[in-house]
Amino acid sequence: MRKHLEAKSLQLHQERVTRYQQIHELHAQRVNPTTIARQVGVSRQCVYEYLRMQQPPERTHIHPSRQPMLKPYKAYLVQRWNEGCRNAQQAYREVKEQGYPGGDSNSVRFFGHLRKHFNQAGTFKGVDPATQTPLQVPPGVRPQLRRWPIGLLLKKSNVWTGNRST
Repeated sequence: MRKHLEAKSLQLHQERVTRYQQIHELHAQRVNPTTIARQVGVSRQCVYEYLRMQQPPERTHIHPSRQPMLKPYKAYLVQRWNEGCRNAQQAYREVKEQGYPGGDSNSVRFFGHLRKHFNQAGTFKGVDPATQTPLQVPPGVRPQLRRWPIGLLLKKSNVWTGNRST
């Protein structure tokens, strides 16, 4: 995995150096920044940024993605949910005592997800920790609409026929 990130970092750096050289060569030929931007395929602001540089850009390293901070504590949060705890702030305080370094927004969001998908009309439905990912709606499925107001409006007895017979 590290080799892949290293190769990608080298490739991106080479592209930036090439772009830097193209922009400075065109600028030395007195081509205006708008034309340079069109030819190189970048924005005018990018051209000005490269022109301000005295040397080619430094290489940046691509860091591997980190795991979410809440991930090690999700099993405990699901366990508390299954025990009947529906207070996200209380659960946050408990995981904070266990060493959770983040703020309360992630645990509140996670409890919101559990409420949305597993809490049905006041019943306390248990959650399987293995299936605590968001539910996916199959493509082409639309939520059922309430149609009775439309039916009331379209009833024949309510439609005005133009006669004023009383």
